Amino acid sequence: PKSMDRKGFRLFVEDKLVRLGGGFLLYSLLLGPIMLLFCRAYGGYPITYEFYIGPPWFILWLLNFTLIYAVIAQFAAPVKMNMPHPVILLLFGAFLSAAFYGTAVGVPQEWQFL
Repeated sequence: PKSMDRKGFRLFVEDKLVRLGGGFLLYSLLLGPIMLLFCRAYGGYPITYEFYIGPPWFILWLLNFTLIYAVIAQFAAPVKMNMPHPVILLLFGAFLSAAFYGTAVGVPQEWQFL
């Protein structure tokens, strides 16, 4: 992205570690466990501290993919391509949803959790 071109590798990685990693750690180490403590206390269960990844698991994956991109971008040649037409994207999305629905129709009820 342009931010990596503008900042350079080191500052780009530091910025992403602070913005994404900081938010992930804040929730996982502080906010998530506090929420669990309140829920356990309200339910009458023993109160214990647990590391809790919870909903921001996607932030960790976003950080992983961003760091992988930053490393690969150091060695790979830049790729220039145009954005596809919105109608093509819409048709591709419709095809994917139809394919997903078509595969889900024949799934037995006891396998629905997958």
